[in-house]
Amino acid sequence: MPKVPAHEWRNYTDPDSPEYEPTTADIESDRKNAEAVRNWIERVKHEIKNSAKDKSWDDEWGMKKESFLGIAGPNDLSEDLFYLEDDHLNRIKDQILKEEIKKELSVIEQKICQQFIPFIESKIDLFGLTNSPLEETKGRKIETEEILEYLAQARSTLKQVNLDEDEGMIFLSELERLEQKFDRYLGEPTLSTFERMEKEWFKEVSKNGYLELGDGWLMGKVAGTLYDEDANKRNALKLDLLLTKAYRMKEIADRMLRDETKSDCESRAESYIKYIEELKTAHESPKEMLSLEAEMKDFFERLKNGESADKSNLGQLELRISELKNRWGADQKKIEKILKLFAKIKKMISGESIDEDEYRFDFTGKENIDWAWSLLGVERNCSDEEVKKAYRTMAMKYHPDRNKTKDAVEKMKKINKAYELLKER
Repeated sequence: MPKVPAHEWRNYTDPDSPEYEPTTADIESDRKNAEAVRNWIERVKHEIKNSAKDKSWDDEWGMKKESFLGIAGPNDLSEDLFYLEDDHLNRIKDQILKEEIKKELSVIEQKICQQFIPFIESKIDLFGLTNSPLEETKGRKIETEEILEYLAQARSTLKQVNLDEDEGMIFLSELERLEQKFDRYLGEPTLSTFERMEKEWFKEVSKNGYLELGDGWLMGKVAGTLYDEDANKRNALKLDLLLTKAYRMKEIADRMLRDETKSDCESRAESYIKYIEELKTAHESPKEMLSLEAEMKDFFERLKNGESADKSNLGQLELRISELKNRWGADQKKIEKILKLFAKIKKMISGESIDEDEYRFDFTGKENIDWAWSLLGVERNCSDEEVKKAYRTMAMKYHPDRNKTKDAVEKMKKINKAYELLKER
């Protein structure tokens, strides 16, 4: 076919022809159509971005809003995209501009596709709650066919969208996970109630810091409120409520129909019960430890002063120490001090001599530092310089680098402790 003469280009309207030269009206039309598509893309991108930041909760069910797509769902956006292409994209005559817009639409198509997962999961959660015999029905009941339709739409959309291989595999694995979850809710109607309570339980546990438990962390927290009776009561009440919820989950699990699901949920509930019971025990440990330490100090002082003491209680004291030592969350440093005191009591009962300085070093606090003055050999009204001089003299004598006797290390510890106490007086 012969080419159209150059002077007729402006009247040529085939945008696929190399001789095509757009008119002013064509350019304006392309601009408006491109703007319509891009405005739609920006709106969707804005909604997706904001939905990720949305931490609000649905008032009706207390469920987190996972997607901005609402009741309509991702499939409706895919249909919008179809009409958008028909009404605007396909009317753009500038082929370069059209290809640019297509690339932008391809990216947003992928984002819309990815919204299927949180959207369907929120619908499955609602299905479980609205079909659980243990929940009061609120609002519209989600039907089985509705979930199946959403799952089918997701698979259909995946075929039309160019996700890369890894993203496609992740999408399919997530769909399979949701299908399995839906199957569990179909076969075990009370499971959704169990899992709702489980989420609430974990939220409450996390809020109170119990999940961040580390060595000595809880003990430090409890010890800080040891003499605050109101705080103790509040802590005890929180633990009791958590234990009640855990037992309630166990009751729900016991009523389940599927053996595999029942066994799994029973095991989870029992682990929560055990965890809270251990927390309750740990909550009581500091008070029990203080009581035991006070009782043993009294025992020791009576023996030291030659007073009568019920030596038959020795075995019972040892059992109590052992029980506290093996208790989850116990303060092992405190236990170690109590064991030292117990060893000294046994020595005294058997007639052996004990080191008075060692007892004072281990069990006497700032409130009574007479032993420190005595150990360093200084008067109570002496100056800081005199205390420092006495410390240096003792350190020169007992430092393990200079003194090779077997008791030098322990003696140096006491000297350091005495000096620290007197510096802070």
